[in-house]
Amino acid sequence: MNDESNREATEQRIVITEPLDFTTPSPSDDQHSPQGSSKSLVLSGSSSSRKRGMPLPEELKDEAYWERRRKNNEAAKRSRDSRRAKENEIAIKAAFLEQENLMLRVEVAALKSETAKLRHMLAYTSNRVNLDLALD
Repeated sequence: MNDESNREATEQRIVITEPLDFTTPSPSDDQHSPQGSSKSLVLSGSSSSRKRGMPLPEELKDEAYWERRRKNNEAAKRSRDSRRAKENEIAIKAAFLEQENLMLRVEVAALKSETAKLRHMLAYTSNRVNLDLALD
């Protein structure tokens, strides 16, 4: 295998230009022309679906560029912090719900036990009443 074909084999990407609908069968390929297909799949060796651009030459990095980079970095930091806060909130809520679930399970077990006890008492009382009636 030459270097170019080896590179092509390792640099496959998945590119989906519209959401795929797996609930309905897809039409066969012979119904569409290659230009008419809006879905294209290319396998990716990298885990990131983000397109990496070419680095900007130093001579093009003016004040406006650095201002955009600063703003973007701040926005990315806010986004990460917001995501972490949401994840922490969800973890706290999940822990609370797990505790509540445990308490409810204990309560259900106690109620089942009480129900069984009351049914037993009712059956015993019913049997005594029936015996008393039979003896009369």
